[in-house]
Amino acid sequence: MRELLFPPGRAWPHTPVRWCIRVFVDVAGCRPAHALRRAGSLAIWRPTLHVHRQLIRARLAQSPPSKYHPPQSHEHWRSSLRILSIGGSGFVSGTLVKRALEQGHHVQVVTRGQRPLKEGVQGITADRKDRGGFEEAIRQQEGYWDLVVDCIGYDPDDATQDVTCFKDRAKQIVFISTDFVFDPAHRVFPQPEETEHYATEGYGAKKRACEQVLASADLGDTRWTIVRPCHIYGPSSKLGCLPYHGRDDEIINRIRGGETLRLVGGGYFLQQPILARDLCDLILSCAGNTETYERIFCAAGPDIIESRTYYDEIARCLGVNPSPIEEVDVQAHLSEHPGAAPFTCHRVYSLDRLAASGAKAPSTSFSVGIQEHVESMI
Repeated sequence: MRELLFPPGRAWPHTPVRWCIRVFVDVAGCRPAHALRRAGSLAIWRPTLHVHRQLIRARLAQSPPSKYHPPQSHEHWRSSLRILSIGGSGFVSGTLVKRALEQGHHVQVVTRGQRPLKEGVQGITADRKDRGGFEEAIRQQEGYWDLVVDCIGYDPDDATQDVTCFKDRAKQIVFISTDFVFDPAHRVFPQPEETEHYATEGYGAKKRACEQVLASADLGDTRWTIVRPCHIYGPSSKLGCLPYHGRDDEIINRIRGGETLRLVGGGYFLQQPILARDLCDLILSCAGNTETYERIFCAAGPDIIESRTYYDEIARCLGVNPSPIEEVDVQAHLSEHPGAAPFTCHRVYSLDRLAASGAKAPSTSFSVGIQEHVESMI
């Protein structure tokens, strides 16, 4: 028997060291250890990874998001495409350009011209914040794009710019949004694309506003697709997924040295990290796929892990023992850093819509992907 007791009105708790959970597991041999604390009269349990797995089985028995077998991808647009990436020298945009070139596509990128581009890429120098200059640079380009991917859209004006510049000049626009669009306090488990509770401030709220601009715009014959990746990792990015060691320049040295890591909530928040290469393959597979038109997709990796496992896996790749972890109190951290709320929740997503679309589903296991990431840095 499993009994889950959550605070009234909360679909799924977003601060695991401040919820009341009683778990009774009837699986032979399953005797999870808990750290029991007291906060007034409230008994607070910190579930271990094993207990999280039991919770996942209980909540997701009918449709677990971590493993699925998508249908065969539609046969569409197998010839070379003309692709434009807004952004082309950053982490995700650079990976997208690399994958598009490897697949034989003709690639153009819009950048500020501050970094060298990959061989075979045609650059368009423009700063998207210079609205007039950007529009003129696009206007001067001849022809029609099969796919435009906005890798660096953060403000509603950026999405409006996409509409203005690419209406009837591109067959399809893919906008890279974020899982931060979901209100951390009202997430469900797993989180589907639709919700009545979106972020109302900060980075996530701006990305949600971008989504709304595209979804409501008159794009003529141009179609749109939106992807919402969770934590993206892979070569050319910094390692780390949780405060105080998110995108930490020194994380490899810290773990090699056995330094104690300070993680909010002890690192027990669940995540589905996605390898950048998998995300970019997903995006490219949307081109010409009518099942992705006017659709929003959660984009997450195939494995659900605790955030602390991310750091343990780095240690494995380095051939050293996992670093000790010091728990940082969630509420204390949020009182000092209210903008960190999207990190202090379980980030687990339904991938059913993605699987049904025939787009290329992320398939690289976290253990394989993080090995590749770590090896690229040592």
